[in-house]
Amino acid sequence: MRLRQHQGYLQGPKLFISRCDSPEPITVSDEGIQPDSDNEKWVHEGTFLDKDGKAITLTKGESLEFSADPVGILTEAVNVTDGVQGGSLMRRGVIYADKLPYPEGVEYDDSFKSAIEAKLPHILCVGSRTPATSASSSSSSSVNFDLSKATGKLDISKGGTGATSASEALDALLESQPLPITKGGTGASDKDTAVSNLGAQKAE
Repeated sequence: MRLRQHQGYLQGPKLFISRCDSPEPITVSDEGIQPDSDNEKWVHEGTFLDKDGKAITLTKGESLEFSADPVGILTEAVNVTDGVQGGSLMRRGVIYADKLPYPEGVEYDDSFKSAIEAKLPHILCVGSRTPATSASSSSSSSVNFDLSKATGKLDISKGGTGATSASEALDALLESQPLPITKGGTGASDKDTAVSNLGAQKAE
C-alpha cells in the first residue's frame, strides 16, 4: 500500500490553503491518472475531485472549466500507483486561487475565483493576499477600526465614557458606578448624597 505526500509537492498545501475547515476523508481514484517518469501515479494536492474521488480535468475557456462537478479539493498528494487510496478532502475554507496547480497551458486569471466559488460555494477564493472575511457563516471574523480621528461621545453601555474630556469622563464613570465608602469613595453619584453618606460615616 502506498500513501504518502509527494516529495516534489511537499509544500503544496501551505501554498494554496489559507484555512481548511474540518477536512474529510475520501477514497481517491486512480482512474485517468498517468504514470510519471518514475512510473508512479500521483494525484497531486490541489486537485479537484468529483463525488467518486476521480481527478477532474481543468481547461480554460471564457473562465475555468471543469470536466465534472467537484465536491472538494485534495489537500495532500496521494500515490495511487497500486490502486485507489485514502486521502483528505477540503470542502470548506479559504484558498489562494492563484497557487493551485493548474495544468500546463492553463494560465491563472482572476475569473477563476468566481468559477471555483460557483462550483464550491463553501470555499472562499482569494489571490495571494490574506483574507479579511470568513468563508463560513458559522465562523467569526474581526474588524479593526482606526479611532485616532473619531469624534463625538460613546456611551458607557457601549464601552465608552459618555464624555469628551477627562473631567467629564471621570464624573460620568463615578456616576455610573459609585465607589463605596469602604473602598475610599462616597457611595454616591451626587454631591448632597455624598455629603450625607460621609456625615453618617463620621457619626458612626
